[in-house]
Amino acid sequence: MKYFTKFLIVFLYTLSSIAQTPSGESMLGLNSVPTSELGNITNPIRGSILYNPTEKNLYAYDGKNWIPIGNGADDNQKIDSFSLNTTTGELSLSIENDAEADKTILLNTIEPWYGVDDNTGATLNTENIYSMGKVGIGTSTINGKLHIQSSVDAGLTSTEHALTLGNPSGFNLIFDNNEILARNNGAFSNLYIQNESSANTIFNNSGSGRVGIGGVPSQKLDVFGTGRISNSTYLAVNEDGTKNIVKIGNPIGGNNDGYYPISLFGGPLQTGWNSAYMGIDSPNGIFNLYPYSGQGNFTQFKVTFNPSGGNMYIANGNLGIKVSSPTAILDVNGDARIRNLTSSNSSTDMMVVADASGVLKKTERGIAPVKEVTTNYSLTAQDSGFIIYVNSSTNRTITIPSGLPIGFNVSVYQQGTGVVTFNGGSGTTVVNRLGRSKTAGQYAGVGIVQYTNNQFTLTGDLKM
Repeated sequence: MKYFTKFLIVFLYTLSSIAQTPSGESMLGLNSVPTSELGNITNPIRGSILYNPTEKNLYAYDGKNWIPIGNGADDNQKIDSFSLNTTTGELSLSIENDAEADKTILLNTIEPWYGVDDNTGATLNTENIYSMGKVGIGTSTINGKLHIQSSVDAGLTSTEHALTLGNPSGFNLIFDNNEILARNNGAFSNLYIQNESSANTIFNNSGSGRVGIGGVPSQKLDVFGTGRISNSTYLAVNEDGTKNIVKIGNPIGGNNDGYYPISLFGGPLQTGWNSAYMGIDSPNGIFNLYPYSGQGNFTQFKVTFNPSGGNMYIANGNLGIKVSSPTAILDVNGDARIRNLTSSNSSTDMMVVADASGVLKKTERGIAPVKEVTTNYSLTAQDSGFIIYVNSSTNRTITIPSGLPIGFNVSVYQQGTGVVTFNGGSGTTVVNRLGRSKTAGQYAGVGIVQYTNNQFTLTGDLKM
């Protein structure tokens, strides 16, 4: 509006001067600019009027181009009439001897930006503004309300990229055609998304795209390199009640509900974790595996290797089965069974025997192990097949208890001068053809055999 007011004053003064008999001293003339120089006028105001001596015509600027407003027939054109619409800023002129229609010129300068408060053209730098149309920066083919286009790649020192948010000398965020870069005074900075919000951050919620960290992803989330999750109670994968689950972290749910720091669930996971899962924890530096089935019931623990082969070994330490503190490389508290043993008649094969503590040892085939006792002694199942020497200068007693396995046999020799007496324990019967039960003297030998349950036979160098 300010441009229109200035122009109107000048224009009306010009018309009043023309209407009177002009003199060279009182006449106010229009600028005379030939056609060749019209394009050299810098920052013309919309609605400006000049005289073009090349075309012998008046020209007005419509905001984009200089347009003729007369017929250019001669040098003596006159304005028959004019009308001005003060609301729209339109000036209508009727030119003498001009066969064309009246000329309409928009004298008012239309501001492209509007003030937020009054919806009128914004003319002050302090006004909050908006645009009625689209805005393009770096492009005349505007796509969207705001279209910024630049071919410059966003970088630490770039200045011609598409958009900068923030202070380039401090923290700022810059954009190019396909990149967002966080900077701090020419150096890389952290990029935060919803840093102070409790709302969710969702990537590609409905699409089939992927997220890659450190490379081009082939999975929904693909991390090229190491990863870490800090300050989290647990990590759950596919925790939706229908698929397999891996939980890593502290027990969840409280009240010792069975979830261990690492819980591997083999789905489908039912209400109350009624499916089998593997719990793993490590209290006091002890690594524990807990196989469960249903509501906390122990189930089988199975280790399967590649069917084509594979090894499992313990590099150091001992392995205990039902033994919390094993004292041998393999310590078994209970029975052991080996299936599908290969038969062999080789004279070089060894025999495996157990000592009194249950420790397995190997011995030559056909060679019985030897044990020496010096006090009264009660036979055990491990003594079967042994040669026992009783080495004492005083009389000793060998007790034969019940519960020894059928087929139990042992050889006992009196090595010292003390006589050895054989007594049956509670529930056992000990017999000899001559009713004898003592060794006959030093170096005498006696055989003990159980042929039926708790029935033992003595043979050898015996006396009453």
